[in-house]
Order: sequence, then structure tokens, then C-alpha cells
Amino acid sequence: MKKKKNFLKSHFCLALLFVGLFSFYQSHGQDQVTIKGLILNSTGIPIEGTSIGVVGKPQFGTTGGADGKFTLTVPANSVLAISCVGYISKNVEISQQKELIITLESVNSSLDEVVVVGYGTVKKTNLTGSVATISGSDLSKRQVGQTSMSLQGVASGVTVTQSTGQPGFDGGSIRIRGIGTLNNSAPLVLVDGVAMSINNVEVSSIESISILKDAASASIYGSRAANGVILITTKRGRTGQFNVSYNMYVGKQKATNLPDMIGGLDHMTMLNEAYTNSGLSPLFPTTYIEDYKTKKNSDPDNFPDVDWQKEVLKGNGLQTNHVLNLSGGNQNVRFFGSFGYLNQNGLLEGINFKRLYARINTSIRISPKFSGDFDMFLVNDKRQSVSDFPGAVGGAITASGAGLIFGMMNKLPAIQAAQYSNGLWAEGQNGVNPLAIIKMEVHGYKPEPL
Repeated sequence: MKKKKNFLKSHFCLALLFVGLFSFYQSHGQDQVTIKGLILNSTGIPIEGTSIGVVGKPQFGTTGGADGKFTLTVPANSVLAISCVGYISKNVEISQQKELIITLESVNSSLDEVVVVGYGTVKKTNLTGSVATISGSDLSKRQVGQTSMSLQGVASGVTVTQSTGQPGFDGGSIRIRGIGTLNNSAPLVLVDGVAMSINNVEVSSIESISILKDAASASIYGSRAANGVILITTKRGRTGQFNVSYNMYVGKQKATNLPDMIGGLDHMTMLNEAYTNSGLSPLFPTTYIEDYKTKKNSDPDNFPDVDWQKEVLKGNGLQTNHVLNLSGGNQNVRFFGSFGYLNQNGLLEGINFKRLYARINTSIRISPKFSGDFDMFLVNDKRQSVSDFPGAVGGAITASGAGLIFGMMNKLPAIQAAQYSNGLWAEGQNGVNPLAIIKMEVHGYKPEPL
């Protein structure tokens, strides 16, 4: 038995030795060459601190010196990967060459980008004020119902907060470098030089946005620019190019972070326990609780067990947006047309927001010295909300909107009836029944039998 163990042990050691020798051969047994190189930029100046590696072999690598030179021993027929911050990475195949001169192209800097400012346009390289620019192509990737929300997180010093997700009221509050006044801290918004709400502009029709954040940039607009300026440039037609595009998206909203609600039986049991712990008599008699267990399904009027979240949140939350863009023209006339339709349903039945949108930008060149732009903009918004509810329920509430509905939905216990079997609305709490407010708004204040 002992000889057998020694035999196995010796074979195991030989296997380990074989694996080690094979690995050593794989890494060192191949033909290797020593490469010397010089890395230059497009103007012939050496680049310092470049990273040189081998594609697929991370164990080989080095860094270029201050003079742009490097030396590296690599397996034959390898591919060098050259990279440096501010330059376009490059792969170089090694054949019989042992000395290389490699040229890296600089990344296309945005310093030559034209920025719209208060008095016209200027190259970013010549810009002294604090201006942030956002391209329309970046904004169009964000599917939002209100354009103000597309600016969230796209520029430093610009904050966009949303207080509600209710359709039609889900626009964001924009602040540039914080709150600058106790009154209205909203920035001035100019669309093609005309002051208007940013939410009246369809995202897909925006060419670019410039945000003037400091006094030096925004001073041309005077006191109205105390909180910053947002300059929106819409798209225009291009000479010799006719384009048609159609964009559509479908989304669905749902409630998040809803509290877990307990049923009627648990509510009564826990409330009785709380009363007993406080030295009081139980609120619900034992006989009623026993009857509740057997009769809550057959007699919901006297033994209700209501899931208020399920009853109230019956809106589908679907959101659809359709946008058709047309553009084209010649040397004398150029046009751009954008036509959109937004339909957004809420989480509460009857809450809806619809928007019809049209923009036509026309540029006319009458002579080399005389030209003009003629723009037309139309928008029609229609909001339907419980905040439009004009009356009171049980004399205890006036119109307070969706905030009241959500508050009462999470406050009412399951043992509080919502609607009786004869179609009449239950009292709710102190005359406030959120389901009644919604249904009466949707169905014209008429009871709806179960």
C-alpha cells in the first residue's frame, strides 16, 4: 500500500513538472524580437508617456520616454497597440521591422466648434465666458415628454429637478449654478431669439443648445439673465439635401417605491394589539373579527377588504410620441418642418396629456445682400387631471389634485369601503374617497354600479 502511494505521488510530481515546462515554453520558447520605436504627433514632435502593449498578450508592455522613444521585446509577428491620452489609438503589425517610427493623430478637438452666444456665434477656442453646449443629436436620444428633462445631467452646474411624474406636469425645474434669488430662479430661455418655454420645443427639432452660465456670457440680456440663459437653435433646411425622417417611441410608466399594505384582518388584529398594549380595550370585538373571516367575500358592504392601491392605480401609464421631420431646399429657399403628436396616460384613470406640435422654419435668399428667415410655430396642449375636479366630496375637500389621491390611497385602511354594491360611494375618511373623486371625474360625476 505504501509503495502504491509513493508511485502515485511521483507521477503527480512529474505531471506538475511537465505543465510548468510547457507554460515556460509557451511564454519564452517562441521566437522573440526586440523592437525600438519613436512615436511622433502629426507635426513631427515626439509624444511623451505613450503606452505600448501587445494585442492579446497583456504580459508584454512598456511606456514611451520623454523623447518619444521606446524599446520592447515581444514575440515575432505580434501586433503593437499604441495609445496616449488626447490621441487616436493605433495598432501596428510587426513583420521584419525592428525599428519603427509611428505617428499618432490627435483626437479631433472641440476647440473649433462654433458656439452660439448672445451676440452671435464664436469658436470655442476664442470663448472666454462659461458656456456649455449640447448637440441636438445627443438630446434626441432621450425619450422624454417634456424637453426640460432632456437637460438633466448633460452640463456641469445645471440641475434639473422633477417634482411629479403626472402627465402634462412632469417638466423639470432648471437651475443654473444654484438658486440666485428668493423669487423666480428660472433661467431665461430663448428659442431662435424668441423667449418661450423650453417645453414648447420638440427635442427632435433642436439643432443645438448653449447654456450661458456666468455674467460675462449672459450680460447682453440684462437683468432677465440674472439666473443664466439657455439659447436653443432649431434645425433648418440644407441646400441640395432633401430629408424625411419619422421617429416614434412607446413607453410605459409605473409606480415605484409603493409601501406594502396590510389586509383588513391584519389591520384589526394589529390595532387591537396596540390598544391592549396601551392598557385600553380592543377596538374590534372578537365576534366581528370571526364574522369578518367568513363573510368578507360574501358581504363586502359590511365587511370590506379593499386594496386601495389596486383600486386607484388603474391607469395604464402608456406614452407614445410620433414626430415627422421634413427638410430640404436650394440656394434660394430652404425649409425645415417638424410635426409631432404626444399622448401620455397617467397611473390614475382619467389622467391624460396630449400635445399637437408643428414647426416650419423657412429661409429665403432674395439676393446676395438680402435674405430672411420666416418661422412658424404652433402647439396645442390638452391636459386632463383630477386637479380639475371642481367640487367637494362630503363637504370635506376642495380640488387638491393627484397629490391628495396618492396620499389618501396609502392612508385609508383596508376595512374602509370604497363603493357599495348598490353603486353609491362610501364615505371614505372624513368624506374623502379618492376612488370616488377619480371615477366621478372620468364618468361625469355619475355613480358607476359595481
